[in-house]
Amino acid sequence: MNEKHANPDISPSSPPPPGGFKGLFKKLRSKFKGFIDYTKKLLVDRRYLELYFSHLIVEFDIVVELDSLPNQGEAHKLANRAKSLIKKWDSKDFDWRDIFELEAIILQLQPLDTLQRRAWNLRQKYKQIVTQEAYDAYLNSKPPGLNGKDGTEAALRADLLRILRDFHWQYGITITGETLRDSISIQIAWILAGVIALGVVSLVLHGIPAFLPGPFPWVVAVLLGPVPSVIAVFLAGVIGGFVSTELRLQELRLSGTEPIRALVQLNQGRTTIVISPLLGGVFAVILFVIFAGGFFLKGDLIPVIYGPPQSGLMTFETFWTYTGTASTIESAKLLIWSFIAGFAERLVPDALNRIAASTKSK
Repeated sequence: MNEKHANPDISPSSPPPPGGFKGLFKKLRSKFKGFIDYTKKLLVDRRYLELYFSHLIVEFDIVVELDSLPNQGEAHKLANRAKSLIKKWDSKDFDWRDIFELEAIILQLQPLDTLQRRAWNLRQKYKQIVTQEAYDAYLNSKPPGLNGKDGTEAALRADLLRILRDFHWQYGITITGETLRDSISIQIAWILAGVIALGVVSLVLHGIPAFLPGPFPWVVAVLLGPVPSVIAVFLAGVIGGFVSTELRLQELRLSGTEPIRALVQLNQGRTTIVISPLLGGVFAVILFVIFAGGFFLKGDLIPVIYGPPQSGLMTFETFWTYTGTASTIESAKLLIWSFIAGFAERLVPDALNRIAASTKSK
C-alpha cells in the first residue's frame, strides 16, 4: 500500500492506540458514526441542490439559446465559467456556493427585457424572507425601477444581484439553523427517553413485591415499596418541559436582520435548552410540595394532597413515599398541574415569589 494513502490509525505497523483494542474500537466507531452523519447530511443537501440545479440548467440553456448576451467578450467568459460549474456537478465538492455563483452568472447574462420581468418576482420574494422594517428600508433606498427610467441597466443588475445574495445567505442560514435545531431536539429527546425509561423501570420494580414471597420482606419493602407520587409528578413535569422547549424551538425565527445573532444564541444556549425539561420536572416537584403544604387556597381545580398517618416524627423518606392523592380525579388534577409546571416555566417561580412576598407582609 502506498504510504501516502495509508491510514495510520489501522495500519498493522502502527502501535496500538492508548487503551488497546478497546480504544481502537471506540475510535473507529466514532469515525464511522461521523461518516454516517456526514452522508445523511450530504444526501439531504444533495436533494435540495439537485432540485435547484435542474432549474438553473434550464435558465442557463434559455440564456445561451437567445444569443443576445451583452458585452460579448465578458459574457462568453461568464458562460464558460457557468459551463465549468455545470460539469462540476458530478463532483462531491459541488455545494451551495457553486449554486449561487451559477445563478449570479445567469442573472448577469440575461437580456434586459427578461431581467425587467424577473425583477418584480425577486423583489416580491425578498419581501417574504426579510422583516417589514428591512423591506421598508430597501424601498427607501430607491432601487432602480422596472422600466429603466429610474436607473441604468447596470444599476438594475447590481440591485438584483444584491437581492440574490441575500436569498442565498438566508438559504445557508436556514440550513445551518435547522441542522442545529434538529441536533438540539435529538439531545432533548434522548434525555426525555432516558428519564421516562428510569420512570418505567421504577414503576416495574415497585410492582415486584406483589409477586415475591420473600425471603427478605423488609429489604423488598424498603427498596421496592409503594410507588411514590413524586415519581409521576416529576415525569409529568419533564414531559411538559419537553413540549414547551420543542414549541419554542419551532417558533424561533432564524431569518431577519440578525440571523447570525440568533444562531449564536441558539448554539451557546444549547445547555440551557437541553436541561429545560429537567427543570420542568424540578418545578413540578416543588409545586407538589406547595400543594402538600397548603400554601394555595383550596378549590375545585387544586388537587387535595394527603400525608401518611403521623404518630411521631415524620422522616423525609416517609413524606416522599406516602404523600399523595386519595382518588383518581385528584391524581388527574395533580398530573395536569405537574405538566403545566414544566410547560409554563414561570408558574412555579412566580408562585414562590408570591409566597415570599406574603411572608414578608406578615
